[in-house]
Amino acid sequence: MTTDVPQCVFVEIGNEPLEAARTITGKDGMPKVMPARQTAWLWIGKRHPIEIKVEIETGTSPYRPGLHLLGGPVFEAGEWGRPKFNSRHLVLVPVAEAFDALMQPSGEDGKPKVAAVK
Repeated sequence: MTTDVPQCVFVEIGNEPLEAARTITGKDGMPKVMPARQTAWLWIGKRHPIEIKVEIETGTSPYRPGLHLLGGPVFEAGEWGRPKFNSRHLVLVPVAEAFDALMQPSGEDGKPKVAAVK
């Protein structure tokens, strides 16, 4: 498929209800708390998005509806220096806020002032 749209990754949050946190029994027989999950749609440059679930940590609010970018320390160097994705550290940054922050003067450390907002 040829398109003029850049092949970027966006995460769309809709108005689907939140899946409540629950307790399951782990492989070791011990109870394990599974965080609440929010439905999201991963746009990866194809015609249709992929449905995913984003974990919502206890004590935090669900993400607001809209388009978001991937944020947080989700990538690290894996085997042979290949990027490795760790979804446990995923945070979403609203697209409009990320672009606004990128257009602002940098912070004292020279990095753009982009933060996750729920």
